[in-house]
Formats: sequence, C-alpha cells, structure tokens
Amino acid sequence: MAFKDHYKTLGVAFSATENDIKKKFRKLALVYHPDRNMDSTFAGIHFREIQEAYEILADPSRRYVYDREWLLHFPKESGMRLRQYTPESILEECMALGRQVKAMDIYRTNKESVYTQAKKILSDDHMNLLLFHKNENVNKGIIAEMMSVFSALNYRYAAGISEMLLTLACNNDQSNTIREWLHQLKRRSYWDQYYPFAALVIAIALCVMIYFLSR
Repeated sequence: MAFKDHYKTLGVAFSATENDIKKKFRKLALVYHPDRNMDSTFAGIHFREIQEAYEILADPSRRYVYDREWLLHFPKESGMRLRQYTPESILEECMALGRQVKAMDIYRTNKESVYTQAKKILSDDHMNLLLFHKNENVNKGIIAEMMSVFSALNYRYAAGISEMLLTLACNNDQSNTIREWLHQLKRRSYWDQYYPFAALVIAIALCVMIYFLSR
C-alpha cells in the first residue's frame, strides 16, 4: 500500500504543533464533512483521509512512529514547507509550466516531458479537488494556460489533455472553444504532416512546366 503523506493531507508543516494540527483539522472538516456534502463522493473520501491524518498526527506516540517513516520517504523535504494542494496552487503550477514552455526552443522541447508534467498537474486527485471546489475563475485560468502550453506542442498531445479541459469547462461556450481549438490544432497537424510532400509535388510540377516552356 502506498505511503500516505498525512502532512500534505492536512496542509500543515512537518514542524506543526499539536494546536496547529487541531486548528487545520477543524477548518478542513467544516469544508469536507459528509453532512455538508451529501452528494459528493470526493468529499466523503477526502474527509476520511483528513480524519485518518488527524488521528495519527494528533496522537504524540503515533506521530513519533509515523514521523520516522515519513523522513525515510521525504528525506529532502523542508519541515517548514506546506504541502497541501488547493485550486489556486494547481493554477500556479499550470502558469509555471506555461512560463517554462515559453522559455524553451520549441524545436528542441522535450514534448513528452511537458505532457507528463501536465498530466501530473491534472492528476485524478487534483481534478477531483478542482471539481469539488468549482472555482470558475481558477478553472478558466487552468484551461487557458493548458491551451497555451499545448498550442506550442502538437495535436497528439493536445488530444490527450483535451478531455480533462472539457471536464473543467464551466459552460457550453467554453467547451465549444476547447473543441474549436483542438480542431484547429488537428488541421495544423495535417498541414505540417503533408506540407513537405505538397512542396515536393509543386516543385516537380514547376520544373516540368519550366522544361516544356523552355523547349
């Protein structure tokens, strides 16, 4: 079974005090408690994870044992760094990826690496978090950033991310914008694929025409 980062689940630092942990648990419990989110499967699952994290970190003896294992899994982590994702932090990661791609030489860009980073940012856990909070401005920002990133790559990678963007779309107009964007990338992909062949055919035709005209 995968090791669970309870500090990340609660969004507290490794060095957090018992009071810090209690305060954060109460705050998260108010947001994700099943009684307040009866129609949300994500909230129920996430609340159980929050509860499990709190039960371990709020108990000094259990926390001591857990911390020894945590340090084996995250030996380079800073104890002062918070590790809880929010819709805003996911948008920040999208923007950072966008800046990274803009700074690259597009012809030398490792497209597979960019695609892998994007899939990590829009992981199942992160998508569930975004869909739960339904922050329209954040979701629109994520869609815009990802469309910008994948416009610089190619249709194959854009198609792989498009379903996630459509899932985040806030309305039909935005969904149509994503589909039109994907359609344009597909057309550009066909042109890029067949342009060398078309250029060769045109060049041969011109050579043949010049040959007959010069006779």
